[in-house]
Amino acid sequence: MIDGNATYDEIYAQCIRDGCTEKMARMLAERRGPGLKTGKEFVRGWHSDDEFGGDSSMRESYQRAARAAGVSTSGRRFMKSLARYPMDPEAWVDGASDVKRVCEKNNWSCDGAVDVKKVRDVTPPAPVDVAPDIVNDAYEVAVSEDPGLLERPTGEVKAEIKDKITPHWKKKSTT
Repeated sequence: MIDGNATYDEIYAQCIRDGCTEKMARMLAERRGPGLKTGKEFVRGWHSDDEFGGDSSMRESYQRAARAAGVSTSGRRFMKSLARYPMDPEAWVDGASDVKRVCEKNNWSCDGAVDVKKVRDVTPPAPVDVAPDIVNDAYEVAVSEDPGLLERPTGEVKAEIKDKITPHWKKKSTT
């Protein structure tokens, strides 16, 4: 028997000890029946400014950005947890099906009121080297400031310049 004041963790742990599946234990700990995953139940209790801390001017600017991208905000809520960047129009959702669509499109896992499994591993993009024209321009500037560099092999000087202008996060760690 579980006390009516038990916490989520206490209910979940007791259910697992009693042999419930993980999903059943989660459902019981959340005190939600299986029929409560409908779109209407998902949005029940949403308040229009929840994600904006009650700041209606911020909400209006996000709405303008969405409308400019051709997305209706009527009856929808901006969920910053689904936004890839500030004012992302895809983060305006009107229910569980929209949340699922955004997660699937972006290959994001989601577990809870909406369940989505990541379907593929995304390989990181190939590293991009400093463009040769940028190195050449920096070489010209360096030579104009220090003509003595012309006495050294050009490739060596350009390699040093390239290393100097490469951002630290692009350099391979030596440790």
